[in-house]
Amino acid sequence: MKVLLLEIPSADHAFEGWLGGRAIREIFDLLNIENTYKLILSRRFLVKSIKDISDYDMAHIECHSDEEGICYNPLRRDVISWEVFADILARTNDLEDKQLVISGCLAGNINSKARVLARRGSGFRRVFAFDEEIIYDKAVAVWGGFYYLISKAKEWSPHQVRNAIEKLRECYDVSLLYFYPSKRAPGGVGIYPK
Repeated sequence: MKVLLLEIPSADHAFEGWLGGRAIREIFDLLNIENTYKLILSRRFLVKSIKDISDYDMAHIECHSDEEGICYNPLRRDVISWEVFADILARTNDLEDKQLVISGCLAGNINSKARVLARRGSGFRRVFAFDEEIIYDKAVAVWGGFYYLISKAKEWSPHQVRNAIEKLRECYDVSLLYFYPSKRAPGGVGIYPK
């Protein structure tokens, strides 16, 4: 497995040394997961960096987010909508077999527009996200468990993914879910768990 790890810190997190992406990178090194880490400080660098996703199996974005979009600068003033973000990704990458982790608040909320990232025909195979506000240390712990389970699995079947999500939800008492393309779901995007 090869992961593109993008970190978009807020100014206060960067100043205090709360860089979740760096902590995740150390977990990758412990688990022997091949990765590339990029620190993102502007929209230009975010757009440039996401053009590389085709070269990876998974992308992990450590960021501040909500139901509407993703913050792309340290002052948390500027937001790129999930729809615009999805369009940029689809124009520059083949995402069909790729997976995305969004480590930011509320991206997985039932009302979140981030579900567009798993749109049939142009989106990711799975988009993992939190359906709640999440603090730095809890997010790092959850994703550490997530990547541990991935690294130990011989294959990452839908059944194994669901089992992993259930284990993580129970162990960490966290609202973690994923979006996936679905012919039967409204808008062509399913959600697990519902």
